[in-house]
Amino acid sequence: MKKITAFIVTLMLTVSMMAAFVSADDASIKVKFRIEGVSGNIYYDTFETTSTTLTDVLKELDAASDDITMTITESQYGNYLSSLNGIDEGSHGDMSGWMLMVNKAEPNVGMDGITLKDGDSVVLYFADPYGAGFQKPEADVSKIADGIIKFTSADTVYDAEWNASVVTNPVAGMTVRWYTDDKNYTEYTTGDDGVITIARKELTAGKHKLAVEKTAENGAPLVLALEPDYTVTVEAADNIDDKGDVGAADSSMVMIYALCAAFAACTVVIAVKEKKVNEN
Repeated sequence: MKKITAFIVTLMLTVSMMAAFVSADDASIKVKFRIEGVSGNIYYDTFETTSTTLTDVLKELDAASDDITMTITESQYGNYLSSLNGIDEGSHGDMSGWMLMVNKAEPNVGMDGITLKDGDSVVLYFADPYGAGFQKPEADVSKIADGIIKFTSADTVYDAEWNASVVTNPVAGMTVRWYTDDKNYTEYTTGDDGVITIARKELTAGKHKLAVEKTAENGAPLVLALEPDYTVTVEAADNIDDKGDVGAADSSMVMIYALCAAFAACTVVIAVKEKKVNEN
């Protein structure tokens, strides 16, 4: 009887421990982090954690990464990120500092008031939105067949009574890098309408990396960078525009066809003249 009782107790403890391990696994979450500093991307990866508040998750990320050093400050409005890798709040304008978005939305509470769940996306970026200004570019590539990319930003504006509203504006004067391969790129600058036109010869079929940049005189970023792996796909059919004009990649073939046609026409003319001479 004692052996049976001991076996049952052991079995129950084993099951309990297994349940605890399963519970711990279920409690872990994966959060996608992107950190954009003054001079470019600092971190872009998925981080697995058992914490839930953004403050605790960032502390874990800081401890786990050799490339990140953070300072989290407490205030009456909640915790916030005051410094990261030596980039301090106020270093690029009195109102400059570290901002954040969770699932593309800007929270109105401190980091300790933000609860994360599995699959969430967090973007930390340095900016001076209330001083130099700041925009978050979105690329419209619906006309990439014509080489046209338009950049707009959903900007929050305030009226005289500080009531907020969102207005979509073009992103003007921004440097855009269009990569033709892993290393080589051509720089374009958006016009007042936020548009650039890629040269036809650079619209080769396949994926092209796209990067954006715009900074204030003091070095503060004026736009949020695109994801480091952001790409635009050019289809093979895009080498011919809507009017049926052949793209630069096929221009040599057009020239060959034209020369062949001209040669054939000349041959016909010569043959006709020779025939008339012989008849005479």
